[in-house]
Amino acid sequence: MLAEHNSLPPRIPAAEWRSAVLLPLVLTAATIAVHWFSPSKMHLSAAEWDKVYQYHQTLEAFRVRPLTTNLVGAISSVSGATFKTAFISFQFAMFFISCLVFYWYLRQLAFTHRESMAGSGIFHLAVPVFLANFEPIHTWDDFWVYIFVPLSIITLGRRKYLPAAVCMLITILAREINLVLVPVWFWLAYLAENRALLRPLATLATVLAAFAAVRFVLTGASTGDRDINLLFNFDGLLRSRDTIFSLLISNGFVWLTGLWHTKRLWSARQDQERFFSRAALYTTVVYIATGIFFGFARESRYFTVPAIFLVPLTLLFFREYRPVFARLLLMIPRWWHKVAASVMLLGVCVGLTKLAFPRFEYRPWHDGNWGFLALHLGVAIFATAAILIGRSESKERQVRP
Repeated sequence: MLAEHNSLPPRIPAAEWRSAVLLPLVLTAATIAVHWFSPSKMHLSAAEWDKVYQYHQTLEAFRVRPLTTNLVGAISSVSGATFKTAFISFQFAMFFISCLVFYWYLRQLAFTHRESMAGSGIFHLAVPVFLANFEPIHTWDDFWVYIFVPLSIITLGRRKYLPAAVCMLITILAREINLVLVPVWFWLAYLAENRALLRPLATLATVLAAFAAVRFVLTGASTGDRDINLLFNFDGLLRSRDTIFSLLISNGFVWLTGLWHTKRLWSARQDQERFFSRAALYTTVVYIATGIFFGFARESRYFTVPAIFLVPLTLLFFREYRPVFARLLLMIPRWWHKVAASVMLLGVCVGLTKLAFPRFEYRPWHDGNWGFLALHLGVAIFATAAILIGRSESKERQVRP
């Protein structure tokens, strides 16, 4: 994965970059189309968006996050566009940039061009990212995080501390909950420095001091209001099911494939592989806990950051189990039989999804949410079959004389 700091970063040929740009273009066009033709927040009036803007300027929990509110407000004032137009344009531009950054991030982790394209697609087709401006996701500052966390990982791994510090600062200014990433950043810098403490500690101390200073200048001593929402998230059967649905749909099958592969890398020889396995598990536990205890869990974006570590592990999972997947596909010889089997599996998954989550409290696009979870369930079933077959074959090889 991430190369040692004294090695050259993977050079991406111009031809690969040209094809890599196609993916963000296609995904951005697709998410715009889905937002346009479905009941998203794009259909709110300009006056309603102005109220949302005022809400983010005045409510304490949002006022302490200056990036999107102030920048989009300035774009609206300078250009003369409505806040609605400026915000939606900004969000889709950030989506496009995030696609490119995530591709570059995976290439720097030494994944192939095709694997990096697939990984960026997996991340950006996740519901909290692809349906960013649907209720109840309410994305606002999150694309900053999707862009600058991957950048912080690569720059820290390369010992480029000034750009790394900027990336870390932007990440925690965007959403202060990302302070929980400080141990992850410290550990990565500690490994990059061959287990020396001074530069990692000095870099992180500088970032935290800058964060505190910016917060104080912009918002005074306020840290934002925080409520404990655990009881709210599990208040009755309907809301409890919505919380569980939100957790499942946030990263879908990536929860399974990524966390499964943490076991494979937990005792790996390379520091970077052990780092990713532990960072994936740590962020999964911490972001799920903070989302359920302090956030409205139905806003699935609370659980998205772990995917930044889980997607690389998912790519390694599919690389390892590729022969098993190939044998599974060969069990169905004709292509139209494969199509029929896929349609049948999807139909079963849709039925199971509707059975488990027959209605939602706060999700206007029912069919879309059911469809996304059914697709993830289908991939998860396929991945589980590969795991079981792989384990069975491994046991047979151990028993065979």
